[in-house]
Amino acid sequence: MVLSELQQIELKSIERREISEQIKKRVQFNFEIVAGVISFFVAWGFLLTGIIKNSTLSSLMGVVSIFVLTYITCVLLWHTPLFARFRRANFERRLNNSQEKIDEINRDNTNLLLSKDIKESYIPRQYLSIQVLTILLRYFENNQASFLNEAIGLFEDDLAHTEMELKDISKENVIDREVLYLGIEF
Repeated sequence: MVLSELQQIELKSIERREISEQIKKRVQFNFEIVAGVISFFVAWGFLLTGIIKNSTLSSLMGVVSIFVLTYITCVLLWHTPLFARFRRANFERRLNNSQEKIDEINRDNTNLLLSKDIKESYIPRQYLSIQVLTILLRYFENNQASFLNEAIGLFEDDLAHTEMELKDISKENVIDREVLYLGIEF
C-alpha cells in the first residue's frame, strides 16, 4: 500500500514538472516565432528600401544574411537580463492558466503524504523511497527475510557492499522532495 501511494505521488510530481516544462517550451517556441517574424520584416525592409542592390543573387544573399543576423540578435537579446522580466511574466501568465491542474496535483500529493499508510508507516522514513521499498519487497518475495528488521538488515548489508550510500538513495526520496515542495509538516 505504501509503495503504491509513493508511486502515485511520484507520478503526480512528474506530471507537475512536465506542465512546467511544457510551458517553458511554449514560451521559447512563441519567442522563436516572434524572432522569425521580426527577422523576416527587417530583411524584407532592407530589400524593399533598396539598401541591398545589385544582382538577384547578391540581393538574395543580403536578405538571408540580414535575416540570420537579425534572428541571432533577437535570440541573444532574449537571453539578457533586459528581457528576463518579460520571459518571467510570460511564463507566469501561462503557469496561471495551468494553476488549477497544479493545485489539484498538490492537493492529491498532500493527501497522500498525510495518509495514515505513509505518515504512520512502520518503515523508517529514510527507507520510504520507491527504490528501497522495491528492494525490501524483493527480499520478502525471495524468502530472504520474514520480518521488516531482517529486510532492512539485508538492505544495509547490501548497501555496505556497494559504493552507494543511503544518503544517495534518499536523494530519490519522493516524500522528502514533495514535503519540501509543498511546504508541509511531516
